[in-house]
Amino acid sequence: MAPVGPRALLGALAVLALLAAALSPPGAEAGVIGDATLSIEVDRRDVTYGERVEISGQLEGELLGDNGGYTIELWAKPYPYTSEETVATTTTSSGGGYSFTIEPEYNTRYRVVEQGGSNAASEEARVWVYGRGRWQVRQPFPFVISVVKIAFSPELPTELHDRRTFLYFKKAGKPRYKPVDDGISKLLRPGKVEIKHRFQPPFGRYRFRLFWCMEVITGNPDIGIGRPEPRQDCPRGPFKPGDFFGKTADDGAGPLSDVSARLNSRR
Repeated sequence: MAPVGPRALLGALAVLALLAAALSPPGAEAGVIGDATLSIEVDRRDVTYGERVEISGQLEGELLGDNGGYTIELWAKPYPYTSEETVATTTTSSGGGYSFTIEPEYNTRYRVVEQGGSNAASEEARVWVYGRGRWQVRQPFPFVISVVKIAFSPELPTELHDRRTFLYFKKAGKPRYKPVDDGISKLLRPGKVEIKHRFQPPFGRYRFRLFWCMEVITGNPDIGIGRPEPRQDCPRGPFKPGDFFGKTADDGAGPLSDVSARLNSRR
């Protein structure tokens, strides 16, 4: 066999290099020469059903190139957190940044993973999804009728109908709510329930506030909709919102809401 010359050897090495590049897995073209880290941030952790959330972060570390072009997968683990799946894929921009826009249906844990190079993974980020509610208050003298309709994902694996509900009342300026009626939540259609109460308030002319509560006793404070509350039973006597509930409508999003109205009644 004739000896292989330097030029032929260089040509063979060039062909091998091209084959190696062609067989490299997608997303690995930039290469990794050291440890990499992947961060995750959520622009809003408390959202109402139907709203969108932006998830973003940064791929950093000893990566070849400018950290751009790496494949990032978004993994979601929705309530009851028993399974996880990939819900979106993107690539990092120049500098290693990435972002996703998603519309969660109920409480979900998210994380991101870089595929093909470093296999870096982020910590988990939680998003709490509250039901979208609409409250109507009518005053067919001498009673007040309060109707709350809550919409949420029909795929939510939690039954929120046939639950005991309570309505509370307080005059403006007073510190405590008092229970004035109780009832049972009614299923209107999958993903939508109604809470209806009727009560006779004190006579007089004043502003007042109403507050409602639904009991959900499941043995687990996380029911897939909203942040877990400190307790799952509704108060039977007078209370201040901060005594029992972590969030109300006054704080922004919350599964327990109140409404203000003006009462004009006389004997």
